[in-house]
Amino acid sequence: MHVLFWYIALITTLPPVRQAWDPLPGVYLTVRGIFLPSLGLSGMGLLFPLAAVLILATLLVLWLYRPARRHLTGLPRLATPLIAIAILGAAWLLEGLTLRVEAPELAGLNFRGGLRITPEFAALVVSLVSYKIAFIAEIFRGGIDAVDRGQWEAARALGVKEREVLWRIILPQALRIIVPPMASQYLTAVKNTTVALAIGYPDFSAVVGTMINQSGRALEGIAVMMAVYLTISLSVATFMNWYNSRVSRRGKA
Repeated sequence: MHVLFWYIALITTLPPVRQAWDPLPGVYLTVRGIFLPSLGLSGMGLLFPLAAVLILATLLVLWLYRPARRHLTGLPRLATPLIAIAILGAAWLLEGLTLRVEAPELAGLNFRGGLRITPEFAALVVSLVSYKIAFIAEIFRGGIDAVDRGQWEAARALGVKEREVLWRIILPQALRIIVPPMASQYLTAVKNTTVALAIGYPDFSAVVGTMINQSGRALEGIAVMMAVYLTISLSVATFMNWYNSRVSRRGKA
């Protein structure tokens, strides 16, 4: 119902292309979609992508390899990002890259250039965000309210500022209550993207359905879809379980 509501609201309220709304320079709202300026690189070779991959691989190794992290504890906190920025900047200069802004322009019956967000995708994003944010807000409210009121009163009696009370005393305890139901919300948010079929947006399940209709390989298509959703769900669950165990240890300490 949320998806249909926002989709109908978008396609019935937005004007045609030649009467597009432009609330901001370079931003146009039309019944055919939302057109935004986009950034583009010219002259990209192999050096800059290789430098980016090398930096990401190095950061991943440092994060996973604990002895390497111990050796870096003596360095200033900004040393690592500054070194990464310096390497990327050197690769940028050696490649001679230029960054350009491509704004959409009206050409004939539609806009050309820039970034286009279809009404179906916009309705899907707005509906899922507005639907899930209500549950997430209630989870946060319940988790904060579950912390004993004496914690607030004790911190205020010691003269701690309200913001410091929330961030340093209340939230570390509330996260132990908030994180487990949040994992369920993230998992259902991933699976709820399949409702995009109701407004004709070709999500992953729709693409698999088209492949099955054209090839006749139903078992293979369903297996691929199950594997993708299972991988995403297990990845989200693994990360949330790791974060939950870390938050629980910190809250007990």
